Amino acid sequence: MYLTLMPDLKEHLAETGARFGSLVAVAHSASKDPSLHHALVSALGALCAPREKSDEQKRLEQEMDEAQIEQMRQLAAGGAGGAAPSERKDDPAVLTKLAATLVEDDAVLVLAELVAAAASRPGGSGASTLHTAARVLLSMATTPEARGKIVAQGGFKALLTCALCEHEPTATSAAWALAKVGISINPVAYPRRPGSGPESMVKPLLRLVDGAEHELQQFEACLALCNLATHPELQQRILTCGGWRTLTMSLACENELVQRAALEAMSNLTTADEVAAKFAEPGSTEAKIFVGFCGSDDPKAQLAASGADDPPPPEAATPLSHPPSGQPSSAHPPVGAIATLAGDPEIGSALLGAGALEPLVNIALLSDDPPLLHRAAVGLANLFNNNADAILGPAAPTDQSELPGPALTAVGALITLSSSPVEPAKAAAVGALVQLRKTRPDVPMPPAEVVQAVVANIRAEHAARVAEAEAAAAAREAEVPAPAPAAPAFFEVVTEGAAAMEVAAMAAAAAETEEEEE
Repeated sequence: MYLTLMPDLKEHLAETGARFGSLVAVAHSASKDPSLHHALVSALGALCAPREKSDEQKRLEQEMDEAQIEQMRQLAAGGAGGAAPSERKDDPAVLTKLAATLVEDDAVLVLAELVAAAASRPGGSGASTLHTAARVLLSMATTPEARGKIVAQGGFKALLTCALCEHEPTATSAAWALAKVGISINPVAYPRRPGSGPESMVKPLLRLVDGAEHELQQFEACLALCNLATHPELQQRILTCGGWRTLTMSLACENELVQRAALEAMSNLTTADEVAAKFAEPGSTEAKIFVGFCGSDDPKAQLAASGADDPPPPEAATPLSHPPSGQPSSAHPPVGAIATLAGDPEIGSALLGAGALEPLVNIALLSDDPPLLHRAAVGLANLFNNNADAILGPAAPTDQSELPGPALTAVGALITLSSSPVEPAKAAAVGALVQLRKTRPDVPMPPAEVVQAVVANIRAEHAARVAEAEAAAAAREAEVPAPAPAAPAFFEVVTEGAAAMEVAAMAAAAAETEEEEE
């Protein structure tokens, strides 16, 4: 075990492709002796888990980079290189490779046995074993290809056991590992045993979103909840545990990746009646939030907020019922985010009141992203199919110039989309225009030159705003004064290194999720 503490040995094992089948076999045999449990899990931890850092070390790393910390250490020792050489750190890539190899060699089976035995010990005497096991499983879960085997070999149940313990660092490590597993595994693939099914993940994941130490944990927990929220039973579990409020609060995070992941999870939850009812309330905060993100500058946030499926035929649409008892109703087809929520007249009215028409029109006329164009077309089609009078006005105009401005641009957006090369968007727009002619024959279609003028005006205004923003940014850069002479490095507060590592990890997780969706 002591040799595995040496970074050079770990690198040698990783480079030579060493296998650990014999080690796992010995560990499995020795696991029958309770006195060896902690030594076994510690050996695995030394091999593949990052070394734990003290609270003081974590604080220093948030405030300084490595060079500054070393300068401070030398100064504390009297300067002039008086401090002993720093201990060499483990390479995270090496640890990840060794952890993946351990999974391939069935080490998860041993860990699952050790966790079960430690959890059954009286008086919390197995807490140290649980803590180390959670760290090892977290390192193993870093490799996406290993996550299925972790679930299949009992690692999922072991993580649930660790996530429910009272020791906060253990619970956090286990919850983070569950989040990584939850990103990759279909909710129907988890074991369905009492107390160890996927519904048991919900509370640990929500706690991680609410109290994460850094944004990567929050981001991955939101992605896992997004995956779980695709299953109706797990949707209800998330809502019962206060998941809607927790996800709403996480939208306040300044990191766009966290915002987007939380918004995607919330979009999946909108198929639940109790959530859909929130959008139908007068002055709905939820409607304002989703409309706001629909009009954001982040295309992927727009995609999450604007919705998904094609609208049902108007004659097949059934109004949502919102029973006073709060019990779910089955009297309507499923609804999604803005595009499909607009299929309910009551919610569509609330969305119009929150200003949903403008961002949908802007997406339709300014975006070149096919999924966004599809969602804009579906959203506009649903709004016109169910709330045409609210958009066009109840009285027939005497001529086209009397149409309200927003109505003219919305109709123009549908006409523009009806010739879109994106077939789903084209089909939705054509269907909406055909239905509009049937329900409101008194409304003449605007001439082609009027539509072209409206579209050109909107695009020109958008281009002007973009140019103005770029000019303002350039002016701000020009006004930045020359940097002052650098202070001694140990007085600076620099966090770019840690931030860059965290953003890189978040980007990798986001890329992994997008590949799975494709």
